[in-house]
Amino acid sequence: MTSAKLTVKRGDTGTETVIVDESNLTHDIAITLIRTIDNETIEWFKGTINAGQAPNGDKLTFLEQGQQVQYQLTGNKVIMGMGKDHENGQRFNNRHKFKNYVMLGEFKTGKDQEKIEMKTDGGCHGCDGNPTEVPIGMWYELGINVSGGSVELQTEYPHPTNHDVSLSKATFHKDVTGNLDQTWIKYAVMAYSNSEGHRVIKQFANSDANGTPELCLHAVDDEPGKIFPHITLILTEQFPDLFPFQ
Repeated sequence: MTSAKLTVKRGDTGTETVIVDESNLTHDIAITLIRTIDNETIEWFKGTINAGQAPNGDKLTFLEQGQQVQYQLTGNKVIMGMGKDHENGQRFNNRHKFKNYVMLGEFKTGKDQEKIEMKTDGGCHGCDGNPTEVPIGMWYELGINVSGGSVELQTEYPHPTNHDVSLSKATFHKDVTGNLDQTWIKYAVMAYSNSEGHRVIKQFANSDANGTPELCLHAVDDEPGKIFPHITLILTEQFPDLFPFQ
């Protein structure tokens, strides 16, 4: 038996509107959030509440270099909330506590949108002007350029300074094929620590929102200074739990 509840909450008044409240969800429910300002209407969010999923049995399937790879999930989930309509584009975020995680969603690219990207790891990013400070406040930033589908890898530290990272430091990368302009795409970013304790980050995408997301960027932070150049051996010795290089 699957229970499901979807609530929309206003940030200015705290008023909550319940959209879905099912104690026994027997069928999938498609959700579309539509925004209208003046006379301009756009689909702001689109997703599905799935029925009948076992709490610990979910698996995600991705394509990695031509092979289907399944990842077993724990059943622990949070919803990516809608953040600020920033000058650089609509933001979605969640201050979760997971160490190993994947973000997966369907997103519609907007008119004149340059790229879709995700900042991952690094603690609280905005925090009303009080972002997490270095050495915790350091974000991997993976992105895809809407025009042409090329991928990029950056870091951000301290907030809001970005640094380009050469794709030669990635384990694997490839362009995303198909049209990405003003269309629904499936997009995912994964982060976890491998058996050696090194941080692994992966980015997946598919220009067909009904298709299987395909690996387009894979990097392993397995030596000091590889991705975050200012991390010295001294820093890793001071924070061994954060930077478990061997």
